[in-house]
Amino acid sequence: ACQELIHFAKPIIDKIYSLVSDTQNLISLHDTQGHMLAYACDEYYNRVQNITSFKLGVCWEEATIGTNGVSLSIILDQPVQLYGAEHFCVLQQDGTCSAAPIHDEKGKIIGCLNMSGKNKTSNLHTLGLVAAGAYSIESQLALYRSYELIDNTFSTIYEGLIVLDRDLCVAKASRR
Repeated sequence: ACQELIHFAKPIIDKIYSLVSDTQNLISLHDTQGHMLAYACDEYYNRVQNITSFKLGVCWEEATIGTNGVSLSIILDQPVQLYGAEHFCVLQQDGTCSAAPIHDEKGKIIGCLNMSGKNKTSNLHTLGLVAAGAYSIESQLALYRSYELIDNTFSTIYEGLIVLDRDLCVAKASRR
C-alpha cells in the first residue's frame, strides 16, 4: 500500500516542490504512523538531514518527536499549520509545518502530505497548497481504483464487450 501511495504522490510532490524550490521548503509524504516515505527538498535540507528528522524512514509520530504538523494532521484528520514554538522539537522551532491528511476512497487516512520550511517562507497559502496536493493524490488514487475496477470487470466477463468513445472508436474491448 505504501508503494502505491508513493507512486501516485511523488509526481505531485515534485510539482509542488518545483513551485516553491527557491524558498527553503521540504515537501514530504508520510504513512499513517508518520514515517517519511518520500520527499523533495533543496540543498539546505540535504545538508541538515543527518542532524534532523528530515530523512526517509524517520517517524514523525507525536509520541516519537513531539507535536508537529504531520502528527496533528493525522490525529485530527484535517489540514493543520504549526509555527515556531508550537513544535515540540527545538530543532523545528524556527520553522513552519503545513500538513494535510490523505484519504482512500472510503475516507480512511492512508498518509499525510507535509511542507516544512523556515517561518519567513510560509503563510496561509502554504497550507492551501498542501491541502490541494493531498486532494490531488486522493483523486489520482480514486481514478486508478476506477480503472482497476473496469479492467477487472472486463477480464471476468465471458461475453464480448466493446466500449466506444465519442467518435465511435473502440476505447476498450474485452479479451474474449
